[in-house]
Amino acid sequence: MSQANERIETLTKQVKESTLIADELNPKKSLEFYRQKSTICPKQVENTIYGYNSHYMKRVYEVIKNSPQIFRHPHLEEWSREVYRYMSFRQLVQFDKEKNMSYEDYKKDPHIATIMGTALYQWNASHCIKHGVHFYLYAKTIINLGTQKHEKYVQRSIDLSDVGSFSLTELGHGSNVRSILTTATYDTATNEFIINTPNDLALKWWIGATAQLANQTVVWAQLLLNGENHGVHAFLVPIRSLEDHQPMPGVVIGDCGSKVGLDGIDNGFLQFTNYRVPYDSLLDKFSQIEDGKFKTSIPSADRRFGLQLGSLSGGRIVISMHAGSNAMMALTIATRYACIRKQFGLPGQPENSIIEYPLVQYRLMSSLAKYAVQQVAALNLNQLWDHNQENVLDLKNNLINQLHAQSSVMKAICSWQAKDIIQISREILGGHGYSSYNRIGMLYRDNDINITWEGDNNVLLQQTSKFLLDAARTLMKGKEIKYPTIKFLTVEPVEGQKWDAKEVAQFRNPENILRAMEWRVNLLLQRSGLKLQENLGSHPDPFAAWNGTQVFYLNSLALAYGEVYQAQEFISALNKIHHEQTKEFMLNLFELWGLNIIINDLGTFREGDFVESDTAKQMKDRVVELIKALKDEAIGFLDVVCPPDHILGSPFGAKDGDIYNKYLTYVRGAKNSYSRVDWWNEIHPKKQ
Repeated sequence: MSQANERIETLTKQVKESTLIADELNPKKSLEFYRQKSTICPKQVENTIYGYNSHYMKRVYEVIKNSPQIFRHPHLEEWSREVYRYMSFRQLVQFDKEKNMSYEDYKKDPHIATIMGTALYQWNASHCIKHGVHFYLYAKTIINLGTQKHEKYVQRSIDLSDVGSFSLTELGHGSNVRSILTTATYDTATNEFIINTPNDLALKWWIGATAQLANQTVVWAQLLLNGENHGVHAFLVPIRSLEDHQPMPGVVIGDCGSKVGLDGIDNGFLQFTNYRVPYDSLLDKFSQIEDGKFKTSIPSADRRFGLQLGSLSGGRIVISMHAGSNAMMALTIATRYACIRKQFGLPGQPENSIIEYPLVQYRLMSSLAKYAVQQVAALNLNQLWDHNQENVLDLKNNLINQLHAQSSVMKAICSWQAKDIIQISREILGGHGYSSYNRIGMLYRDNDINITWEGDNNVLLQQTSKFLLDAARTLMKGKEIKYPTIKFLTVEPVEGQKWDAKEVAQFRNPENILRAMEWRVNLLLQRSGLKLQENLGSHPDPFAAWNGTQVFYLNSLALAYGEVYQAQEFISALNKIHHEQTKEFMLNLFELWGLNIIINDLGTFREGDFVESDTAKQMKDRVVELIKALKDEAIGFLDVVCPPDHILGSPFGAKDGDIYNKYLTYVRGAKNSYSRVDWWNEIHPKKQ
């Protein structure tokens, strides 16, 4: 038993019933009252939100439950950074031992790993990411870019004989990978590469699991041969000795220091000085050096670069799921709390649960709708990616372009929405949301990095908008678009068209919501194309013209397409739900989500005269109706999608509703909770 748990047990025995919350407040009964209102089918909700592999999440929950001494919540234990890092390592080893999943299982269905990773992330983001850096960045890169001679390193990673990291980002370069400064110069005399960090801006930076843990890393560097630069390539490089874990000669390893979140990950920096590695360090699936000459199966440097980094889209795609988990857990904590927390009421009457107030309903139910829609789309995108692993590096697979565009915009939307939802949830809890014990602060900090890593959101959106502009050019040439999600695009002017939905009954039809969102994409695409042409006429530099078209145009276009994609996926999921009350609930979520999007961007819809003023008023009235209806189903829905209490790790999110007692137990059991400070005499110094 941990020291914290021992303190809690002792104090719980001491305080007994006399100091616990009075029963007349009935927090358990308050939550149960709202739980009993739910009429949805849990199994259909689970299948819709988590898919066919959801049972693997329960396996992860059990592994964690069965080792409580190792799997402990850092925010409840108040760990130091060093303890947190060490415990994350122990958790990595323990989970790998107990997970009961082989590499062969993964190859049969890669989506199993994704869904288990989702459950791990719900438990603790640092542990999940440390796991992901090793298995999915380090090992997966060897699988994707290496050849048969590198297979032994894959096996060593699987059994944790090696712990690996992924060294791409530099102090001076993140999103612009092509311009990284680290070099790997081929020495024809010795058949070796000499890796160098030419200056401080070339330091490999923020490299996860590297400051303390990794003995191997995949280094991305400019391949130099006979004075010619052949572009960025990946090299498998040992950085620490297996004998004493000291850095290899020619390698300096340091710690990037304190961070805003993810304190369980030892982010480090790397510096290389004339560090020689054998030729076989090159992951040479696409490029080789033979007889002192560079050889490649992909002559186009652009194409080769894109394929080498193509597998990184998997990271963006899984972030959409992880960000959704952050949002969902914060929402669960806030919604359960809102059902229990009572404030104000009519004179002489009992106080109301705060979830009965429309402003609380609006914030929570609108957030719930955002989560549900983004989660369904994220799940389907992850399944699509996982089931097309063999095609990711296929030169002939043009659908990968659509997948990259989708992954970019979904990563942006999901991470930004999670940030907003967590903040809303923290505010719903009022002052209690500021307590670290309730995990919301940790969720906010751990989610924050999702906005900028694996590609800065605003940079990634440019990839999506370029995809849409390329599609418009295809249409203008009289050719057909081959990508399923953008078949609705047209070059025929859409300004002046009217929305068919004029009254509440028509808002109910998901196809009407989808049509409005598709219209907006077409409008923004046509306006963006015209603005880009205008800028090209006034800017001799295409790069400047492109950047000058981002604000109000291409950036908004990409986000609008992302919302269309989410709508398409959710409508498809709706059609698979056969339980009447569940379908009604999910339809309400979609309607609320869609109406909120139109209302929040009413300027665009009114500017194009697509939505009339009277229709806008009816939409707002309908939103108020929807949030009231959704309130009664919210707890039932969140009970299904939220992990059990030992994973959630939040006293105010406790499923049984006994939130105040659980909270007080942690506060009273905290180290030094009742202690006098050692420096008390400085408060009251003795007069001389």
